[in-house]
Amino acid sequence: MLSFLKEKKTDFFFILLFAVLFVLSTQLMPFFAITFSKASGIYVKADILLAAIISLGLLRGKKYASYYAVTVGFLFDLYIGNPYCFSPFVFFLCGYFASLAARPFSHRTPLSVVFISAMLVWIKSLFSFFYLVATSGDSGAFSILLLGVIPEYIANIIAAAIVFAIIRILMALLRIPVKEDIR
Repeated sequence: MLSFLKEKKTDFFFILLFAVLFVLSTQLMPFFAITFSKASGIYVKADILLAAIISLGLLRGKKYASYYAVTVGFLFDLYIGNPYCFSPFVFFLCGYFASLAARPFSHRTPLSVVFISAMLVWIKSLFSFFYLVATSGDSGAFSILLLGVIPEYIANIIAAAIVFAIIRILMALLRIPVKEDIR
């Protein structure tokens, strides 16, 4: 009975966390976007939902992260009206492979998350590159890569480490267990 209540507390925590991050990502993060090229419409912002999915994959495992990744991805694309609907697929891949990318590291710390997310965020960067090439008319592929994709890649790596640290602290405060063996 006690483990059942602990799992419900864990589920409630992550549902509430993703609800807050969803609102922040859709309402607040566009104000922090940096515009690199007004002519082509290239702007860069960190994807905190992706960072949370990577963190969830590292802290709770790939199966747990996969459910949240697909759900949050669909809701995000539905809300922003993205016709390509890549977010569920990208979030799923990053959440699923987070535990596999973490295998070389004995401890999960924000520094190890920097290296792990560097291995995973390229998936989103690849989709972002193709999306920007398809939608930004006259801009060349090199300028899109230099002004949009690479800065976004770096911003997402930094965001993943920060979001991981915040989630890890909140989990410790609320005594939510981290799955030790998530392979």
